Amino acid sequence: MPLTPRQRLRSIRQTIRSWRLGSTRNHWRLEELAKLIDPVVQGWLNYYGRFYRTECVNVLRHVNDALARWTRRKYKRLKGRKVASVYWLGRLAQRDPNLLYLWRVGIRPAAGR
Repeated sequence: MPLTPRQRLRSIRQTIRSWRLGSTRNHWRLEELAKLIDPVVQGWLNYYGRFYRTECVNVLRHVNDALARWTRRKYKRLKGRKVASVYWLGRLAQRDPNLLYLWRVGIRPAAGR
């Protein structure tokens, strides 16, 4: 029996967590993370976004949250500053919107738009 959309979207969030962006990939540059993330996110958005666009976008916002956690671990000045890390990521998305597929299609961090 195929998974319902809600179960499938839950498994997408689990996949995002399994990337462990906030803990194990601190030495990676954002461009390297983009090469890991972009093909997967593009596939999800193409497949689930066709019929479940709103739910899919809400789930894919978790990627931006995971990237904000990554920035807090990567950059010492952002450690322990959740809002500052989201703003930093938002300014980066504004400056270079083609860096991540999410940002190209308009799913940007909540702050710094």
